[in-house]
Amino acid sequence: MFRYYARLFLKYDMRILPVAVLSHGIKKEEPRSFEITFPFHKVLHFNFLQLHLKRRNWREYLKNDNPAAAALMSCMDYKEEEKGQLKLEFFKIIPRLELDPARIQLLIGFFESYVKLTPSEEKLFQQKLIEELPLEEVKKVTEILTSYHLRGREEGRAEGREEGREKRRS
Repeated sequence: MFRYYARLFLKYDMRILPVAVLSHGIKKEEPRSFEITFPFHKVLHFNFLQLHLKRRNWREYLKNDNPAAAALMSCMDYKEEEKGQLKLEFFKIIPRLELDPARIQLLIGFFESYVKLTPSEEKLFQQKLIEELPLEEVKKVTEILTSYHLRGREEGRAEGREEGREKRRS
């Protein structure tokens, strides 16, 4: 953390508030400072703030229309049985953000890399999405999900074609 801070300070020559965003799944306390000392002299004592995501409850961020907060909800504390509800609430936030499709796909990709639903959970999620969102928002979210999945499918096909070509060359 100190190295990042020092590089930014040297580059921009301005005050910087150092904040570490911890996304790992461990809730234990992490160091909040860095020191360089000798038995006879303290050279440096560097402190930084922390945002430890697993210590935050995702429900605290539901009213926040910030794309970063929406995506980071996937790294926050939730019970296994809350995964479907978490994803539902995330997709309720998406239309309010009014982002372009590329940014929406980036957020969804980030979110879904951390929150993986089983096929039965996914089916329940889709049913609840239709029940709880207004029809216009359901259409928007469905278009987003469809284009996201189609893009992923196309990328998978392209990778498969490339692997096939490589095998034929060998």
